[in-house]
Amino acid sequence: HAALEKILEAALLLLKARRGFIMLIDPKTEILSIKFAKGMPASVMQEVSLKMGEGISGFVAQKGRPLLVDNLQTYRSFRKTPSSRYESEAFFSIPIVSAPLNIFGKTLGVLNISDTQNGGSFTTDELALLSVLATEAAVVLFCEQHTEKNRSSTGEAMGPLNGVIA
Repeated sequence: HAALEKILEAALLLLKARRGFIMLIDPKTEILSIKFAKGMPASVMQEVSLKMGEGISGFVAQKGRPLLVDNLQTYRSFRKTPSSRYESEAFFSIPIVSAPLNIFGKTLGVLNISDTQNGGSFTTDELALLSVLATEAAVVLFCEQHTEKNRSSTGEAMGPLNGVIA
């Protein structure tokens, strides 16, 4: 998942933000959990998991649409965590949708960016840029999932020849 970490780093750099994380959805349980994070304590990665529809990230994953939040106070009903976790009120949440070009329309996870370096809000232009990065993340996930499926089905087909043919 090195490519996903690079996408997260690029998002933080381009948007001049302090914090970001990528949450992926477990397809069996439909629980979102943080897989990559920058600017957050490691303990948060282990503590935070959301159901579809829960919190801002769960809402975005469920709806499959990006959300630009100018003021977290406005979104109290979504909040599971205390606002002290964030330094500013600006927050992005972008769905990572099955790609390329939204094939199957299946949400795989959410890319979240928060805390601008200048303490201001994000813009709709930055939202558009982050949507492009989220699409790139979706392509990476889509390719990884299909590569893994192909490996496992090839392995099953090879049966007793596994390990013999390198």
